[in-house]
Amino acid sequence: MVTTMWARIENGAVAELTDIDPGGRFHPSIEWMACDESVDVGWSYDGGEFIAPMEAPIDEVAGQAIDRINDGYTRAMATILVEYPDAETLSFDKQEREAREWQAWHDPAGNNGQGSEPATPYLDAMLAERPIGKAELVGRIITKADAFVAAHGNATGRRQRLEDDIKAARQAEDRAALEAIDW
Repeated sequence: MVTTMWARIENGAVAELTDIDPGGRFHPSIEWMACDESVDVGWSYDGGEFIAPMEAPIDEVAGQAIDRINDGYTRAMATILVEYPDAETLSFDKQEREAREWQAWHDPAGNNGQGSEPATPYLDAMLAERPIGKAELVGRIITKADAFVAAHGNATGRRQRLEDDIKAARQAEDRAALEAIDW
């Protein structure tokens, strides 16, 4: 049994599909056309027949996939950094460098305190406002830096893998695979 479908036409395009006969139940200004089940929302109607939308070029579909994974990557990074103001993130490398240098100098298995203790002006400035010891601050910084590196590396690897998937699907001109790729 074939079900008659009805398409609501708006600005020359199918805006809605229904299997409920609209006969006399809607305002006369709403244009409904009987159609077969293969018509989709977004098709155009030229007054006599339904026309499927033209497929986007494969490069455009690949570009949309790249946009989706880059948006996902940006969201993933934002969740990692949500608790930090941008200005503080600019100091992450400085904090980590000073903390690792200080920790290495104080490591008994390392240089055993040989030579001059490394300068840590940034950490010292931080400690002027924090009631904790330098060793504790260094430990916190290194713990957070290691967690950030792992999370950032994971997300970056995922983005790069998906980018490779996009390149392969683009080369194979596999539209369905490109459309399925998402973060």
